[in-house]
Amino acid sequence: MHLVVKPWPFRGWAMDLIGKIYPASSKQHYFIIVAIDYFTKWVEAKPVKSTTSQEIITFIEEQNIQRTSKREATGMTPYALSYGHDAILPMEIAVQSLRIAHQHSLVGEDYSQAMLLELEGLDTSRINTLNKLLA
Repeated sequence: MHLVVKPWPFRGWAMDLIGKIYPASSKQHYFIIVAIDYFTKWVEAKPVKSTTSQEIITFIEEQNIQRTSKREATGMTPYALSYGHDAILPMEIAVQSLRIAHQHSLVGEDYSQAMLLELEGLDTSRINTLNKLLA
């Protein structure tokens, strides 16, 4: 058995576009937009007539799929308070952003140490946020 460590939360999300499907549905839908969360086994699909950016944006808004949420009075997003950093966008994986490239170069023990350091920083952020709320 092998340990699978995900370097950031929600790495198991995916979104895909299926199509062009022949014959079209009775409502003339030729494509299907699919979003999957592999951790919770959540799947959502929506048939669409075209693949315009507006159709994709509407799907994302309807499903409430967001990278972060609105910043509260604490100045941090709930996601950042929970995990210590903003969510990773799929595009950052494709283009290899700096934080993604750095994560792949770590060996197991170094990775574990980096995660522990990140947790220590997260505790500090939470304490600072609590102090702001209590002030």
